[in-house]
Amino acid sequence: SAQKVADEFKVSRSPAREALVTLANDGYLEQFANRGFFVLERAHEVIALNDEVRSLEEPEEYYRLSEDWLNNLIPQEVTEQFLRNRYGLTKVQVIDILNRAAKVGWVEPKPGYGWRFLDVAKTPETLEQIYKVRSLIEPAALLESTYQHDMEVLRRLKKEQQDMLDGGIDTLPADVLLKNGIRFHEEFIKLSG
Repeated sequence: SAQKVADEFKVSRSPAREALVTLANDGYLEQFANRGFFVLERAHEVIALNDEVRSLEEPEEYYRLSEDWLNNLIPQEVTEQFLRNRYGLTKVQVIDILNRAAKVGWVEPKPGYGWRFLDVAKTPETLEQIYKVRSLIEPAALLESTYQHDMEVLRRLKKEQQDMLDGGIDTLPADVLLKNGIRFHEEFIKLSG
């Protein structure tokens, strides 16, 4: 039901219902009057296929939002409507972007209404803490029996990192730097199993 989805994602019923209707229109769900939405049998196959081909890239608006937050161009507490107006997005798009950001820990839903951006990686101290944790976890992951290296992927990642060290870190836009970092860590996690 829309109410169950709204409760699960801590949003109002209206965007939850809009998301369910979109999924029904895309063929993942079937809607029955007075009974709610039900997952179609073929949806599992489509979802599995989509997971296999999904790009590591986030939507462009995700990077615009993160760059605006890091550059103090938006307030710490916002509403979905504020973000819809600022970025020209639908309710579903805004919720998707906010849920992606919440998943990695730089935004959280406020109790009741609205969203709060967190200072993760916004201060030198928090950025240093993030890298300290990574310096402990990532080398240990290389020693795991599930680690599989893909030389082509590793060469591409090394080139991106080297380009940043060779001056790109001072000249590339913040969204490109963010994408490079996300791609590096997501590929590393993927290889680590």
